[in-house]
Amino acid sequence: MMNTAIAKKRINQVLKIDSIDSSDSDFLATHVPFRKIVVGTKSGDQFEETYKSEEDIYRDIFNNELTQNQHQFIIVEGSSGAGKSHFIRWLYAMLSTKEEKDDVVLLIRRSDNTLKGTIRQLLEIKEVKEISNKEAYERLIKANQAITESKFKSTIYHQFIVEIENDTSEVLGNIKRKKLIALLNNSTFQERLMAAGGPIDRIYSKITSSSSDVDLDLIAQFSKKDLTLDIDFINQLEDADKKAQDFADSLMESDDDEFIQKITDYMNSFVETVIQTSAGIEPGDFQQIFKEIRQELKRKGKNLILLVEDITSFTGINQALLNALVTGHTGSNAVDNLCKLVSVVGTTTQYYNQFRDNYRDRITKQITIHDGVIGENRNDLIQFVAKYLNAISLDSETLDEWVKTGAYSEDMPVHEDSEHDHWDKFKLASGKQISLFPFTRNAIINLYGAMSNHKTPRYILRDIVEPAVNEALHDISSFPKFCLGWHSSLPESVENRIGNIVQSTQIAQEQKADYRKRLVTFMNFWTNKTLDITSNGCISGINTKIFLELDFGDFVSKLSSTATIKKMTDPVPAPTEASYSSLITDNDATIIVESEPRIEPVKPSNKVQFHIDPKNQKEYDSFRANVIAWHHDGGNLIKFHPIRDAIIDFVFDSINWQQENIPLDSIYRFKNASGSRLRLLGFERQDQALDVCIVVFDDTDETYQLLLCFGKWRYLGNRSWNFPDSASAIYFATSWLQRNKEKFVNAIRNVDKGSSIPEYIKATMIEKVFKLIINGRIGNAKLNHLGDEVFLSPDTTKNGDTKFLSGHSQAWYELHQFIYNEPKTPDSYIASVRYFNLIQGATINTDSFVLNYPLYQAALKEVRESGYILNDNDINDTEKSVKDKRELIELTQKVLAKVHRVVEEESTLARKTAMEILNYFDNIDMEDELEASDIRDLINEIQAFYQKCFSAGINISIIDDIIIKKMKEEAAEIAKAMNRLQSDYSDEDDVSVMYAFSSNPIGTVLPFLEILKKANTDIDTAYEQMHNEKESLTRKGNWNDNVDPRFEQQQGNFDTLFAELREV
Repeated sequence: MMNTAIAKKRINQVLKIDSIDSSDSDFLATHVPFRKIVVGTKSGDQFEETYKSEEDIYRDIFNNELTQNQHQFIIVEGSSGAGKSHFIRWLYAMLSTKEEKDDVVLLIRRSDNTLKGTIRQLLEIKEVKEISNKEAYERLIKANQAITESKFKSTIYHQFIVEIENDTSEVLGNIKRKKLIALLNNSTFQERLMAAGGPIDRIYSKITSSSSDVDLDLIAQFSKKDLTLDIDFINQLEDADKKAQDFADSLMESDDDEFIQKITDYMNSFVETVIQTSAGIEPGDFQQIFKEIRQELKRKGKNLILLVEDITSFTGINQALLNALVTGHTGSNAVDNLCKLVSVVGTTTQYYNQFRDNYRDRITKQITIHDGVIGENRNDLIQFVAKYLNAISLDSETLDEWVKTGAYSEDMPVHEDSEHDHWDKFKLASGKQISLFPFTRNAIINLYGAMSNHKTPRYILRDIVEPAVNEALHDISSFPKFCLGWHSSLPESVENRIGNIVQSTQIAQEQKADYRKRLVTFMNFWTNKTLDITSNGCISGINTKIFLELDFGDFVSKLSSTATIKKMTDPVPAPTEASYSSLITDNDATIIVESEPRIEPVKPSNKVQFHIDPKNQKEYDSFRANVIAWHHDGGNLIKFHPIRDAIIDFVFDSINWQQENIPLDSIYRFKNASGSRLRLLGFERQDQALDVCIVVFDDTDETYQLLLCFGKWRYLGNRSWNFPDSASAIYFATSWLQRNKEKFVNAIRNVDKGSSIPEYIKATMIEKVFKLIINGRIGNAKLNHLGDEVFLSPDTTKNGDTKFLSGHSQAWYELHQFIYNEPKTPDSYIASVRYFNLIQGATINTDSFVLNYPLYQAALKEVRESGYILNDNDINDTEKSVKDKRELIELTQKVLAKVHRVVEEESTLARKTAMEILNYFDNIDMEDELEASDIRDLINEIQAFYQKCFSAGINISIIDDIIIKKMKEEAAEIAKAMNRLQSDYSDEDDVSVMYAFSSNPIGTVLPFLEILKKANTDIDTAYEQMHNEKESLTRKGNWNDNVDPRFEQQQGNFDTLFAELREV
């Protein structure tokens, strides 16, 4: 058995491969060679790409006569966890065994992948300690001193504000920059950016982090997602500064996100400066340190090999580092007496794509480690997992001793697991066998294949090996819980049979759902996906003892009592895949699979091959899991609506309705007028809206198969019958319809949806919209969301409000008079409501009626889609010939004919009024947004003017303080109205413009304009009075500082007020 005591202690040591404390012995004991790496070598301006092994790459870099005196800057790039750090560490291990006296090898580990972690490593390097520039060295020590997390994060955040305040670039205009600063100073927005996982937290985590769970590959930058705001967050800024609100509005999620990307890039332009300032680092320190190291090594006749596992470890000074690494030792740099430098730097592809061109141009070799490099060779994949399982079961001292004696592969210690002899094993070239417990060969291959993303060594360990081993050590009864819900490729027939077997066992009912899920998952990944019992003691291709060990004994008993045992021939060992020689690892490997049945060669097939998009497969798997939980476990049916709608369409399209004496018009009305209210069919225990379903199907095996059938049509076939075994699905669907056709035919017969929407009804609804707009009673709903409050309310009261009557153009009032004086207007409303009333009669009670809601919803949709315009071509002869209908249509046509003139006059008046008001403000024109604070500031100036006039005894009538107070209180409303008046409506349709002016923005700002006009006149009057008084005193000789000292103070007060009046 796996050595439990050792494994519990060692699992974290062995699997935390990026830890600075991970040992060389663990590294060498788990190393599997990279067979196929993409290498791009610089040839002119291009990289010539070839595939090479890790040994070939090592020789090219370090044992190549052509490059032995050349400066080399080598990039190792790949996705997160692809094995970049592992490869670079392998290079270090190889260089360490070489013991070349002329080379100094420095390795910068990922550590915790923070700047301070990197500085800690640099401070421990002998060559850094010996540099002559002690000032730079001391700054490194100071930068590495501890500071509280909250204080450091706050420093980082506010440093961004400082940098933006002092930004002299023209990326953002002055006004937008101030608004951005206002938003950054808002506590709610600050809390958002400083939240766990947010941009400030990520930047902090790249400088220093106390957490061991930090994502080593995160990039210390703002993302577009960080700065994209939704309506819920915008609502939280109701009490924020207006400038902050304005800028937040510009970050709202929308189809056009260019501005958000611009702000994201703008914030990221300050990251490096912010980090340096916050950490107290001088950007030139690192370049100087590396320069002095190279000069000292040159003096000693040595070369420098620098291996950096991850460039982002230097976040904040990475540009300085890159500048140092691209600096050669020959040509113009020869005067600096630098040693030769070979640097190998790891970076994620995402970060590498941000490299500046001047760095890319200096790269001499580009090494790319793609996802799936390990998994391309199944033998390597299984060997990879096997070696980690082995290292977990061995104490570190045993492996350390192996390394001390040369780390020869044939001598590598292997833990003997005799208690799990029935599990699959991996055989090394030495003949030693590593138990794969708790995996089988199939499990490793299938689990790897089911990984959705990042099929890399790190994620294989994180998502497969670590959780599986932990469960095996601590909770084997729940195994394999870690992969429940992963994509399953278990045949449905097998899964259904498993479900039936579990239901027939004596297991407690409340435990059956979890038992079934666990068993299905195990069967899907660990076995050969059959339910075969064979004479060699296997079920589904693996030893029966494994099922019993995982507490599947009830299943084994039931299956064994009904299945026929198949006779097996002698098992054939699994084929050994091609292997390659390695300087550190095995030369050969094979898989030993106990009692593995003979695999017959697959004959070529003439069947049509179907390609199913992985996204569609994932959607089907998710839907299928929901249906299984509903049918087998008694849960609610969720996320079924697309399938339900597909079945409904199938029913409508497949039945010959005319043959059933049902007009096609009735079918059309049912399908298209039911809106969100009615559904032809539904299912027992569906999670919502069961009450509006006409035909409800019980949870039966047939219904279960029906849902899966159309799930395949929707997802696997991408709304077609083109998927594997579709013939069976088509047969099932058509048979099901034949059995249930009568239910649907009767349902349609019993639901009468009346006639289609005639044009005269559409006309009455359009007329109602314009009636409410022109009367200023349209409300706050958007045009495409107008509903019951518009179409079902009579609104017979004509608006007589004073503000309303003074705030519109002449054309507006003329249309207002026309609509409310036209005798057919009341008839228009009554006709539309009667049409939607299910109780037909000679009169209608508008306070209580039964609404044909599906028909009403269909009418609403049609009216909205028309843009509130009547199309004369849609009016039929019947409507034209019937007087009442024709008059209602003509009423709407007359209204629509007057609308454009209203829009023109209203727009002209709006612009004239806005410009007149803006003339009283300094530096604000039609393109600028007038804010409530601007209005209040001007009102305060006017109030101060009147107070000074009163104190000076100037003879003018002062505006009442109550009016002044009212204007201040209405400043926000006035600003909102001004924004509407200043808007450009040239590209808007007429109804949208009228809707904008329905709230009477002109009437809202007129009282404010009157105050501005009066104050302007009074300023001229006061100035004239003061000027005349001064002239009179001067002529009389009484205006002189020397005439009478008693007048000196009064003269000073007068001059001050006089100057203020001139300024106003």
